Amino acid sequence: MKLFNIRFIIIFLLTTTVFSQKVDLDKERASIYFVQLPEDPILDKSKRTYSVHSSVTSFEEKIKLYGFTKTKEDGVIQIKITVNDVGTTPVKISERIKEEKDRDGNVTGTKTFYQASMQYAITGKCFVTIKGKEEYNFPLGNKGEFKSKETNSLEHTKKYFPTNRSTLVENVKKQFIQDKIGLINDKLNHFYGYPTDLREQAFWVLDSEKNTDYEGYQRQYKRIKEVFLRMKANQPVTSSHTQYLDNFETYFNELVERYPLDSKKHKKMRYASYFNLAQLYYNFDMPDKAILYANKLIENGYDKSNGKKIIKRANTLKELFSKNKVSSTHFMVETIDDLPHSPVDQNTEETVKKEAPAHHKKEVTESKNTIPNTIYQLSGNSEENTPIIKKIIEDIEATTLVFGDFGLMLEGEYTIENDTVSGKKYYSLSNDDKYKKVSLIIKEGKIIGADLNGSTLDIVFEDGIVKRISAKSLSNFDYTFYRNADGRVSKIENPFSNGRVQWIDFTYKNGKVSEVIKYFKKGKLGKIVTTILESTPNTFKASTSEYPHKVKEFSKQRNITVSKLGENKFKTERVFDFGEGRVTKTVTNLQYTDFDKIKRSSKTTNETKKDVEDYEYLDEKLSKTTRIVSKDGKTLSKTVNIFFDLKDQGASLPEYEWREGRYEFDANNELNFVERDGKFKRKENGAWSDWKYMSM
Repeated sequence: MKLFNIRFIIIFLLTTTVFSQKVDLDKERASIYFVQLPEDPILDKSKRTYSVHSSVTSFEEKIKLYGFTKTKEDGVIQIKITVNDVGTTPVKISERIKEEKDRDGNVTGTKTFYQASMQYAITGKCFVTIKGKEEYNFPLGNKGEFKSKETNSLEHTKKYFPTNRSTLVENVKKQFIQDKIGLINDKLNHFYGYPTDLREQAFWVLDSEKNTDYEGYQRQYKRIKEVFLRMKANQPVTSSHTQYLDNFETYFNELVERYPLDSKKHKKMRYASYFNLAQLYYNFDMPDKAILYANKLIENGYDKSNGKKIIKRANTLKELFSKNKVSSTHFMVETIDDLPHSPVDQNTEETVKKEAPAHHKKEVTESKNTIPNTIYQLSGNSEENTPIIKKIIEDIEATTLVFGDFGLMLEGEYTIENDTVSGKKYYSLSNDDKYKKVSLIIKEGKIIGADLNGSTLDIVFEDGIVKRISAKSLSNFDYTFYRNADGRVSKIENPFSNGRVQWIDFTYKNGKVSEVIKYFKKGKLGKIVTTILESTPNTFKASTSEYPHKVKEFSKQRNITVSKLGENKFKTERVFDFGEGRVTKTVTNLQYTDFDKIKRSSKTTNETKKDVEDYEYLDEKLSKTTRIVSKDGKTLSKTVNIFFDLKDQGASLPEYEWREGRYEFDANNELNFVERDGKFKRKENGAWSDWKYMSM
């Protein structure tokens, strides 16, 4: 009887402890690249060809089917686009009478104001023919109203449209073309293409620091983000990605067991576990397991609607797998467009100059005789070549400014080959190599491309000036440049694979970029404004404000300061302001070796939580890392990674000192987890489990 009472008391105390803990969940996101699967695929790869015909050159050049080869004639998919002239209604002039009154409210006179208006419409059609299968078409159209400014001159108002009609009509046609390129690309790729895209996947993360599961939950979420970042759209999912799934499943199922009651708090924790597992399996292309956990979510009874949504998405994915005869959304996609591109449309007098936004027309200097070229011929004089090469590198920098928090921040130095500048190094400020590198690919005195951290960049020149930079191996890396009068980049056009177009505006001060604004002209997405406050060889300060939705004024602000403390020592300070008093400050100190590899990373959050990782090398090859997480001076966990057997240290030492594998320690520095050779075991209640294989 006493034994029963003791067990009951222990269970009661444990349950009471878990029950009394606060459960706040924050919706966080993890980014993953994937290939969109078409609704009506052409399974025979040899038949994935298409051709585009239109009187508008921009349509012929910018309509793109991903996973297909563009041919001049006779594609299996033939696309024809027609555009009609802009139609307008007769001009209507309206008047508004404004009374003028004295201090007593008496009418002393009137003023009449006039405004001219005119309705417009532009239409077209897209005809699609698939050999041996079907033919169809869909309409294209925009309509709206031109309005003059209100003036007190009837004569001036009457002259507005006769004076400005041609410019207004040309702008309407230009906007129509730009809009419909995105619409047609989106529609055609939805049915037939294989574009890559970025999914911001939601996860529920425990945000109650006093909850005993807070630290473990945060570690799992961080690992989810790390695994997602390693997954590429054009590379298959392998065991190096899926090996963590079993750990995720074990962790979240253990949470379910620790929160068994019918209270709201316990239901929330179980809901988050089931939701996260369903999301994980969906993104790892395992829809059946996603449905399994979505059903558990529904049975749990807390926010059933999300479970139903996941099941619907998972079933849609299964249908797409069946239609496309594939089992993954991660595979190599080859898109070929070898047709020559002309910047001039002779039929519509549409030049590259007119491709720029209306308010930048005067800044663009291209002419009708400009011919694109993918090769730049250098002279034999290194002094003449140096400023040219530096200008090309500066243009590549403009594309990298849209990456990460703030892009390339602290400049290193130019690299020299054969007494000529060939590239540039930048401090990476990451747990990796000390430098990021840009190198021009120069063969026989000709610039034929560039290399950005191992990715090949294709460069298009016009009149010796960079017009476009793209990379097939990088998602959405396609930038077309527009310049101001002195040749600096003023605006960049960046089309995404889903048909949307991002624009990046640049503002300069004292010859340097002072502000970068990223935005989409269409849709509800807002903008991101980055202001560069200071930029020197040893200091960089910037502030970014995010406006994710056009009707939402503010999401969060990030302030960053980067300092070079020595040749191999750097410090970054990031302050995140989420609004409503939620501010997070993170300070990171980075130290590198003399051979430009990371030696130590030390990160402190809100002056209380510290995350330190040390890196050890043998013959300049990474051999071991040791990471210690602490809070208020007390160790929370330690993780040791050994990348190959350190035989010279002797087998008499504990395995976590020399044997290849991953080893995790608790707050008391006791080993509680081991992973190696595709298997793992963990220590629970003082006893080690059997070895288990990682999920494949």
